[in-house]
Amino acid sequence: MRVSDLTGDVDRVQSKYETQLNGMTDESNEQRDRAITLEKELDEAKKEIELLEGETADLNDTVETMEKNMVAVRADFSSRMDAAREETTVQTEEYEGQLEKLQNELDAKKKESREVVASNEARQTRSLFLSC
Repeated sequence: MRVSDLTGDVDRVQSKYETQLNGMTDESNEQRDRAITLEKELDEAKKEIELLEGETADLNDTVETMEKNMVAVRADFSSRMDAAREETTVQTEEYEGQLEKLQNELDAKKKESREVVASNEARQTRSLFLSC
C-alpha cells in the first residue's frame, strides 16, 4: 500500500468522524437550546405561581377583613335595632300614659259638661215653674 492510499483512507475516516462529530455537536447544541428554553418556561411558570399565590393571599386577607367587618356591622346593626326597640317601647308606654291621662281628662270634662247641662236644665225647669 502506498502512502497516498493510506493518506486518502485517513482523510476519509477523518471526514467520516468529523461529520459524525459535527452532527453530534449540532444535536447537543439543539438539546442545550431546548433545555435553556424549558428552563426559561419553568422560571416563568414559577413566577406566575408566585404571583398567583400572592394574589390568593391578598384575596384571602381581603375576604377575612370583609368577614370581620360584616361581623362588626351585624353587631352594630343588632345593637342599634335593640336600642330602637327599647326607645320605641319607652315612647309607646309614654304615649299610652299620655293617652290614658287625656282620656281621663276628656271623661271628666264630659261629666262636668253633663252636670252643667243638667244643672242648667234644672234651673230652666224651675224658672218655668216659678214663672207660671
